[in-house]
Amino acid sequence: MEISHNKSNFRIDNKSNNKCNSIKSEDCEKKRRCLAFYNSLTNIPNFNYIKENISKIVDLIEQSEFAAIVYININDFRNVNYDLGYKFGDKLIVKVVSIIEEHIKDKDMLCHISTDKFGVLVRSVKNELELAGLVYSLAQSLEKSVTIEDKSVYISASLGVSIYPRDGKDLEELIRNADTAMSFAKISGKSNYKFFESSMRKQILERVELEKELREAVENKEFIIFYQPKINISTGELEGAEALVRWIHPTKGIISPTVFIKLAEEVGIIEKIGEIVIKTVCLQNKKWQEEGYKKLAIAVNLSVDQLKNNSVINLIKKILNDTELESKWLEIEITESIIMEDFRYYKKMLNKIRDLGIKVYLDDFGTGYSSLSYLKDIPIDYIKIDKSFIDDITEDKRQSAIVSALIQLAHGIDLKVVAEGVEEHSQLKILREYNCDLVQGYIFSKPVSKEDFEKMLKSNNQLVHKLR
Repeated sequence: MEISHNKSNFRIDNKSNNKCNSIKSEDCEKKRRCLAFYNSLTNIPNFNYIKENISKIVDLIEQSEFAAIVYININDFRNVNYDLGYKFGDKLIVKVVSIIEEHIKDKDMLCHISTDKFGVLVRSVKNELELAGLVYSLAQSLEKSVTIEDKSVYISASLGVSIYPRDGKDLEELIRNADTAMSFAKISGKSNYKFFESSMRKQILERVELEKELREAVENKEFIIFYQPKINISTGELEGAEALVRWIHPTKGIISPTVFIKLAEEVGIIEKIGEIVIKTVCLQNKKWQEEGYKKLAIAVNLSVDQLKNNSVINLIKKILNDTELESKWLEIEITESIIMEDFRYYKKMLNKIRDLGIKVYLDDFGTGYSSLSYLKDIPIDYIKIDKSFIDDITEDKRQSAIVSALIQLAHGIDLKVVAEGVEEHSQLKILREYNCDLVQGYIFSKPVSKEDFEKMLKSNNQLVHKLR
């Protein structure tokens, strides 16, 4: 796009090329302005260009038969830079630009807003229906595996759309509302697109406030650990526990992890929360052991972001060393879906964890996408059968047969089995008949505070009684 202060000469030139590099070195002022208004990597207009030419762009919008802003964010781009390096990330961004350019026309304007964000002023369509087709096609094209120099990475994008003049009568409002719609698309599951609606703004503001409070919660250590017992189905003895983090908000009270864990992953603070959880669990478990209570292994959940970071191994080693807790009293739980994202990598990471003497649980078994051919190679010690399989075990013969088969399969490859979500004696009876190893659920106890769990450590009588 030409940089001109003359409205009559203002025109759109969308395709990226070496605009700035083509300017002769002796023309310093022109080259300086070019570098100021074009992204040096993608050679397309940057946000400074929009601010410099806002009145001209508004004129283009007002003269158009139909106009809209499409705001594009490449999902999880920071992970690409982290995992594959910034040079690869730069090349990927150039590839993304080429994909976008394939879908827009000469009348449209592409702008590189920030590292992984782009804006498109769309003027080449005649109505909202055509716009929806363009956005859908663009979203589909930006969800794919991309290979650069023999390295492959899967990309996806979240897109937000605002339409002139319905969603804004000036450029700033249109961009802001398209950004809001994009943010809504991202929190609605990523790899998605949304058209702006006024109700979105309230939800986004609430999310922004929650993110701010969550960051403060990490700094102020507003998290506590609840413990859910794991019971030996044969003896009724307390054999371990799963540690579950809760956020104690200063005004809102206890906030469930279903509310904040996903947000923590998206904003990049899940590793800090994970460190708090592991350290708290190890310190508490060591304290119970020193006070003479029965020694039990307590399991913590690791997220995909924690496992992606090689430093999690050193973190676990350091915490075990600092707390003087033997590694066999710490266990790790991971979900089935994590493994399938990159089987080779996570297999290697889990082997490193098990080499420390830590047992690994595969959580939510049966709800993911793994095949039996992978199961024999996954370095785990336990599988946890998801509650959804247990709920109808007493009434649905097929469900009961599936649970029986899963237990036999696990035992056949030297894995132990934990049944989650056990709430009824009839379920417990069937699981005992199927030789399930451990059970976890409200029939014994909901997740409890450290004080209440300590009471369980003092006496197992009430737990044994429930098995009779």
